[in-house]
Amino acid sequence: MKQFLIKMFHLGLLIYLILWCLQLVIDAGLKLNQNNPFYEWNMIDKGAINAEVVFFGSSRTYKHYNPEIIDKKLHLNSYNLGNDGTAIDIQRIRNKAYFANNKTPQVIVQNVDITSLFPTEKLYKKNQYFPRYTIRNFEILNAVDDAIFIEYIIPMYKYRGYLNVFELTLQGYLSTKTENKNHKGFSVNNSSWDGKFEQQKQQLNGEKLNFSHVNFKERLLVFDEMLANLNAHSNTVLLVWAPEYYERQELEAAVLSNIKNKYSEAADKYKNTYFIDFTKDSLSYHKKYFYNSYHLNGTGAAIFSEKIADTIAKYHVFK
Repeated sequence: MKQFLIKMFHLGLLIYLILWCLQLVIDAGLKLNQNNPFYEWNMIDKGAINAEVVFFGSSRTYKHYNPEIIDKKLHLNSYNLGNDGTAIDIQRIRNKAYFANNKTPQVIVQNVDITSLFPTEKLYKKNQYFPRYTIRNFEILNAVDDAIFIEYIIPMYKYRGYLNVFELTLQGYLSTKTENKNHKGFSVNNSSWDGKFEQQKQQLNGEKLNFSHVNFKERLLVFDEMLANLNAHSNTVLLVWAPEYYERQELEAAVLSNIKNKYSEAADKYKNTYFIDFTKDSLSYHKKYFYNSYHLNGTGAAIFSEKIADTIAKYHVFK
Protein backbone atom coordinates (compact mmCIF):
# COMPACT_ATOMS: atom_id res chain seq x y z
CA MET A 1 0.00 0.00 0.00
CA LYS A 2 2.84 2.35 0.91
CA GLN A 3 4.60 1.70 -2.40
CA PHE A 4 1.36 2.31 -4.28
CA LEU A 5 0.86 5.67 -2.55
CA ILE A 6 4.44 6.67 -3.33
CA LYS A 7 3.96 5.79 -7.00
CA MET A 8 0.68 7.72 -7.12
CA PHE A 9 2.38 10.72 -5.53
CA HIS A 10 5.20 10.59 -8.09
CA LEU A 11 2.69 10.24 -10.93
CA GLY A 12 0.64 13.16 -9.61
CA LEU A 13 3.77 15.27 -9.25
CA LEU A 14 4.83 14.41 -12.80
CA ILE A 15 1.41 15.39 -14.19
CA TYR A 16 1.49 18.60 -12.15
CA LEU A 17 4.91 19.54 -13.55
CA ILE A 18 3.86 18.70 -17.11
CA LEU A 19 0.80 20.93 -16.75
CA TRP A 20 2.99 23.74 -15.42
CA CYS A 21 5.31 23.39 -18.39
CA LEU A 22 2.36 23.44 -20.77
CA GLN A 23 1.00 26.55 -19.06
CA LEU A 24 4.38 28.27 -19.43
CA VAL A 25 4.37 27.45 -23.14
CA ILE A 26 0.86 28.86 -23.58
CA ASP A 27 1.61 32.03 -21.64
CA ALA A 28 4.80 32.54 -23.63
CA GLY A 29 2.78 32.25 -26.84
CA LEU A 30 0.26 34.80 -25.58
CA LYS A 31 3.17 37.14 -24.89
CA LEU A 32 4.11 36.86 -28.56
CA ASN A 33 0.60 37.55 -29.85
CA GLN A 34 0.53 40.69 -32.01
CA ASN A 35 -3.24 41.23 -31.86
CA ASN A 36 -5.55 42.97 -29.39
CA PRO A 37 -5.77 42.87 -26.43
CA PHE A 38 -2.27 41.40 -26.18
CA TYR A 39 -0.26 43.64 -28.50
CA GLU A 40 0.23 46.63 -26.17
CA TRP A 41 0.98 44.34 -23.23
CA ASN A 42 3.62 42.56 -25.23
CA MET A 43 5.17 45.82 -26.46
CA ILE A 44 5.42 46.81 -22.81
CA ASP A 45 7.02 43.49 -21.83
CA LYS A 46 9.61 43.78 -24.61
CA GLY A 47 10.54 47.32 -23.60
CA ALA A 48 9.65 48.43 -27.11
CA ILE A 49 7.72 51.61 -26.32
CA ASN A 50 10.05 53.95 -24.42
CA ALA A 51 7.88 56.98 -25.14
CA GLU A 52 8.55 60.51 -23.91
CA VAL A 53 4.85 60.92 -23.12
CA VAL A 54 2.67 58.04 -21.93
CA PHE A 55 -1.11 58.07 -21.50
CA PHE A 56 -2.63 55.78 -18.86
CA GLY A 57 -6.27 55.14 -17.97
CA SER A 58 -9.41 53.35 -19.11
CA SER A 59 -11.42 53.43 -22.33
CA ARG A 60 -11.61 57.20 -21.92
CA THR A 61 -7.86 57.22 -22.48
CA TYR A 62 -7.97 54.53 -25.14
CA LYS A 63 -10.54 56.52 -27.18
CA HIS A 64 -9.50 60.12 -26.47
CA TYR A 65 -5.74 60.60 -26.79
CA ASN A 66 -4.41 60.38 -30.35
CA PRO A 67 -0.59 60.02 -30.33
CA GLU A 68 -0.35 60.76 -34.06
CA ILE A 69 -1.73 64.28 -33.52
CA ILE A 70 0.23 64.84 -30.31
CA ASP A 71 3.52 63.60 -31.80
CA LYS A 72 3.14 65.84 -34.82
CA LYS A 73 2.41 68.92 -32.75
CA LEU A 74 5.08 68.39 -30.08
CA HIS A 75 7.70 66.65 -32.27
CA LEU A 76 8.14 63.76 -29.88
CA ASN A 77 7.15 60.14 -29.28
CA SER A 78 4.00 59.46 -27.27
CA TYR A 79 2.02 56.27 -26.69
CA ASN A 80 -1.53 55.55 -25.57
CA LEU A 81 -1.65 52.77 -22.97
CA GLY A 82 -5.29 53.20 -22.01
CA ASN A 83 -6.78 49.84 -21.08
CA ASP A 84 -10.44 49.35 -21.96
CA GLY A 85 -12.74 48.29 -19.13
CA THR A 86 -10.39 49.08 -16.25
CA ALA A 87 -10.46 51.25 -13.14
CA ILE A 88 -7.41 52.45 -11.23
CA ASP A 89 -7.06 49.25 -9.19
CA ILE A 90 -6.41 47.14 -12.30
CA GLN A 91 -4.61 49.92 -14.18
CA ARG A 92 -1.77 49.55 -11.66
CA ILE A 93 -0.77 46.27 -13.31
CA ARG A 94 -0.07 47.97 -16.64
CA ASN A 95 1.64 50.94 -15.00
CA LYS A 96 4.04 48.74 -13.04
CA ALA A 97 4.80 46.56 -16.06
CA TYR A 98 5.64 49.62 -18.13
CA PHE A 99 7.99 51.08 -15.53
CA ALA A 100 9.75 47.74 -15.09
CA ASN A 101 10.53 47.30 -18.78
CA ASN A 102 10.73 50.73 -20.43
CA LYS A 103 12.61 53.99 -20.06
CA THR A 104 11.19 56.58 -17.71
CA PRO A 105 8.81 58.89 -19.59
CA GLN A 106 9.22 62.64 -19.26
CA VAL A 107 5.47 63.12 -18.94
CA ILE A 108 2.70 60.81 -17.74
CA VAL A 109 -0.90 61.74 -18.50
CA GLN A 110 -3.29 59.81 -16.28
CA ASN A 111 -6.93 60.19 -17.22
CA VAL A 112 -9.17 60.51 -14.16
CA ASP A 113 -12.91 60.72 -13.56
CA ILE A 114 -15.58 59.28 -11.29
CA THR A 115 -15.70 55.78 -12.75
CA SER A 116 -11.92 55.45 -12.43
CA LEU A 117 -12.58 55.10 -8.71
CA PHE A 118 -15.16 52.35 -9.07
CA PRO A 119 -14.05 49.00 -7.62
CA THR A 120 -13.47 46.44 -10.35
CA GLU A 121 -16.05 43.68 -10.01
CA LYS A 122 -14.90 41.54 -12.93
CA LEU A 123 -11.75 41.36 -15.03
CA TYR A 124 -12.62 42.62 -18.50
CA LYS A 125 -11.14 40.37 -21.20
CA LYS A 126 -9.57 38.28 -18.47
CA ASN A 127 -7.39 36.30 -20.88
CA GLN A 128 -5.15 39.36 -21.36
CA TYR A 129 -3.97 38.90 -17.77
CA PHE A 130 -3.09 35.21 -18.02
CA PRO A 131 0.60 35.85 -18.80
CA ARG A 132 0.67 38.34 -15.92
CA TYR A 133 -0.15 35.93 -13.10
CA THR A 134 2.97 36.92 -11.16
CA ILE A 135 3.71 37.38 -7.48
CA ARG A 136 3.80 41.15 -8.06
CA ASN A 137 0.24 41.16 -9.43
CA PHE A 138 -1.31 38.57 -7.13
CA GLU A 139 -2.69 40.99 -4.53
CA ILE A 140 -4.33 43.21 -7.16
CA LEU A 141 -5.90 40.34 -9.10
CA ASN A 142 -6.96 38.39 -6.03
CA ALA A 143 -8.84 41.41 -4.69
CA VAL A 144 -11.01 41.40 -7.82
CA ASP A 145 -11.54 37.72 -8.65
CA ASP A 146 -12.19 35.02 -6.04
CA ALA A 147 -10.87 32.33 -8.38
CA ILE A 148 -7.40 33.86 -8.68
CA PHE A 149 -5.92 32.04 -5.68
CA ILE A 150 -6.84 28.62 -7.09
CA GLU A 151 -5.76 29.67 -10.59
CA TYR A 152 -2.33 30.58 -9.27
CA ILE A 153 -1.92 27.15 -7.67
CA ILE A 154 -3.47 24.76 -10.19
CA PRO A 155 -1.76 24.89 -13.59
CA MET A 156 -4.03 25.26 -16.66
CA TYR A 157 -7.08 25.93 -14.47
CA LYS A 158 -7.18 29.61 -15.39
CA TYR A 159 -7.87 28.74 -19.04
CA ARG A 160 -11.24 27.13 -18.34
CA GLY A 161 -13.87 28.88 -20.42
CA TYR A 162 -11.16 30.43 -22.58
CA LEU A 163 -10.41 27.66 -25.06
CA ASN A 164 -9.44 30.28 -27.64
CA VAL A 165 -6.16 30.77 -25.78
CA PHE A 166 -4.77 27.80 -27.70
CA GLU A 167 -5.53 29.54 -30.99
CA LEU A 168 -4.15 32.81 -29.63
CA THR A 169 -0.99 31.03 -28.50
CA LEU A 170 -0.53 29.53 -31.95
CA GLN A 171 -0.99 32.98 -33.49
CA GLY A 172 1.79 34.21 -31.24
CA TYR A 173 4.26 31.51 -32.20
CA LEU A 174 3.40 31.86 -35.90
CA SER A 175 3.48 35.68 -35.73
CA THR A 176 0.01 35.74 -37.28
CA LYS A 177 -1.53 39.21 -37.46
CA THR A 178 -5.23 39.92 -37.75
CA GLU A 179 -6.49 43.41 -38.53
CA ASN A 180 -5.30 45.89 -35.89
CA LYS A 181 -6.85 49.33 -36.34
CA ASN A 182 -5.11 50.82 -33.31
CA HIS A 183 -2.29 53.30 -33.79
CA LYS A 184 0.18 53.51 -30.91
CA GLY A 185 -2.54 52.20 -28.61
CA PHE A 186 -5.20 54.69 -29.72
CA SER A 187 -8.54 53.34 -30.94
CA VAL A 188 -10.70 55.78 -32.87
CA ASN A 189 -14.49 55.52 -32.98
CA ASN A 190 -16.02 57.52 -35.83
CA SER A 191 -19.62 56.79 -34.85
CA SER A 192 -22.13 59.56 -34.25
CA TRP A 193 -24.21 59.98 -31.07
CA ASP A 194 -25.81 56.61 -30.23
CA GLY A 195 -28.84 57.84 -28.24
CA LYS A 196 -28.24 55.54 -25.24
CA PHE A 197 -27.90 58.50 -22.92
CA GLU A 198 -31.49 59.51 -23.58
CA GLN A 199 -32.56 55.97 -22.70
CA GLN A 200 -30.54 56.16 -19.49
CA LYS A 201 -32.23 59.44 -18.51
CA GLN A 202 -35.63 57.87 -19.13
CA GLN A 203 -34.76 54.98 -16.84
CA LEU A 204 -33.57 57.38 -14.14
CA ASN A 205 -36.94 59.16 -14.37
CA GLY A 206 -35.63 62.50 -13.13
CA GLU A 207 -33.24 61.02 -10.56
CA LYS A 208 -29.47 61.55 -10.47
CA LEU A 209 -26.87 58.79 -10.82
CA ASN A 210 -26.46 56.82 -7.62
CA PHE A 211 -22.91 56.25 -6.37
CA SER A 212 -23.78 54.80 -2.96
CA HIS A 213 -22.12 51.50 -3.92
CA VAL A 214 -18.69 53.17 -4.07
CA ASN A 215 -16.57 53.79 -0.99
CA PHE A 216 -14.76 56.80 -2.43
CA LYS A 217 -12.62 57.29 0.67
CA GLU A 218 -11.24 53.77 0.29
CA ARG A 219 -10.83 54.06 -3.49
CA LEU A 220 -8.95 57.34 -3.18
CA LEU A 221 -6.39 55.56 -1.02
CA VAL A 222 -5.80 53.16 -3.92
CA PHE A 223 -5.48 56.14 -6.24
CA ASP A 224 -2.97 57.82 -3.91
CA GLU A 225 -0.85 54.67 -4.01
CA MET A 226 -0.92 54.67 -7.80
CA LEU A 227 -0.18 58.38 -8.03
CA ALA A 228 2.88 57.99 -5.82
CA ASN A 229 4.16 55.35 -8.23
CA LEU A 230 3.46 57.53 -11.27
CA ASN A 231 5.23 60.46 -9.66
CA ALA A 232 8.26 58.33 -8.87
CA HIS A 233 8.59 57.32 -12.51
CA SER A 234 8.17 60.59 -14.38
CA ASN A 235 9.33 64.20 -14.37
CA THR A 236 5.79 65.55 -14.80
CA VAL A 237 2.39 63.97 -14.10
CA LEU A 238 -0.84 65.42 -15.48
CA LEU A 239 -4.11 64.18 -14.01
CA VAL A 240 -6.54 64.97 -16.82
CA TRP A 241 -10.31 64.80 -16.55
CA ALA A 242 -11.25 64.45 -20.22
CA PRO A 243 -14.47 66.01 -21.60
CA GLU A 244 -17.75 64.30 -20.90
CA TYR A 245 -21.13 65.42 -22.16
CA TYR A 246 -22.46 68.24 -19.95
CA GLU A 247 -25.85 66.63 -19.31
CA ARG A 248 -24.10 63.56 -17.93
CA GLN A 249 -22.22 65.83 -15.54
CA GLU A 250 -25.58 67.11 -14.26
CA LEU A 251 -26.49 63.51 -13.38
CA GLU A 252 -23.19 63.15 -11.49
CA ALA A 253 -23.82 66.28 -9.40
CA ALA A 254 -23.95 64.37 -6.08
CA VAL A 255 -20.21 63.64 -6.15
CA LEU A 256 -18.73 65.47 -9.14
CA SER A 257 -17.39 68.58 -7.42
CA ASN A 258 -16.07 66.65 -4.42
CA ILE A 259 -14.19 64.11 -6.54
CA LYS A 260 -12.60 66.88 -8.60
CA ASN A 261 -11.42 68.53 -5.39
CA LYS A 262 -9.94 65.23 -4.19
CA TYR A 263 -7.95 64.82 -7.42
CA SER A 264 -6.73 68.40 -7.15
CA GLU A 265 -5.66 67.84 -3.53
CA ALA A 266 -3.86 64.64 -4.54
CA ALA A 267 -1.94 66.50 -7.25
CA ASP A 268 -0.93 69.23 -4.80
CA LYS A 269 0.94 66.67 -2.69
CA TYR A 270 3.60 66.23 -5.37
CA LYS A 271 6.03 68.45 -7.21
CA ASN A 272 5.31 68.82 -10.95
CA THR A 273 1.94 67.08 -10.66
CA TYR A 274 -1.15 68.91 -11.89
CA PHE A 275 -4.90 68.34 -12.12
CA ILE A 276 -6.36 69.56 -15.43
CA ASP A 277 -10.16 69.71 -15.76
CA PHE A 278 -11.64 69.61 -19.28
CA THR A 279 -15.24 69.02 -18.20
CA LYS A 280 -16.12 72.66 -18.89
CA ASP A 281 -14.31 72.68 -22.21
CA SER A 282 -16.43 73.66 -25.22
CA LEU A 283 -16.29 70.05 -26.47
CA SER A 284 -18.48 68.96 -23.56
CA TYR A 285 -21.47 70.95 -24.82
CA HIS A 286 -21.89 69.40 -28.27
CA LYS A 287 -23.19 65.91 -29.06
CA LYS A 288 -21.48 66.01 -32.45
CA TYR A 289 -18.15 65.37 -30.70
CA PHE A 290 -19.33 62.27 -28.79
CA TYR A 291 -20.55 58.79 -29.65
CA ASN A 292 -21.95 58.43 -26.14
CA SER A 293 -22.09 60.66 -23.08
CA TYR A 294 -18.71 59.48 -21.81
CA HIS A 295 -16.62 59.01 -24.95
CA LEU A 296 -15.51 61.36 -27.70
CA ASN A 297 -15.81 60.23 -31.30
CA GLY A 298 -12.98 60.58 -33.80
CA THR A 299 -13.70 64.25 -34.48
CA GLY A 300 -13.89 65.10 -30.79
CA ALA A 301 -10.77 63.09 -29.97
CA ALA A 302 -8.80 64.89 -32.69
CA ILE A 303 -9.72 68.31 -31.28
CA PHE A 304 -9.09 67.15 -27.72
CA SER A 305 -5.68 65.73 -28.67
CA GLU A 306 -4.67 69.12 -30.09
CA LYS A 307 -5.65 70.70 -26.78
CA ILE A 308 -3.82 68.05 -24.78
CA ALA A 309 -0.66 68.69 -26.80
CA ASP A 310 -0.90 72.38 -25.88
CA THR A 311 -1.49 71.44 -22.24
CA ILE A 312 1.56 69.18 -22.14
CA ALA A 313 3.71 71.92 -23.66
CA LYS A 314 2.42 74.35 -21.04
CA TYR A 315 3.34 72.19 -18.07
CA HIS A 316 6.55 70.53 -19.25
CA VAL A 317 9.65 71.76 -21.08
CA PHE A 318 11.15 68.92 -23.11
CA LYS A 319 14.92 68.61 -23.19
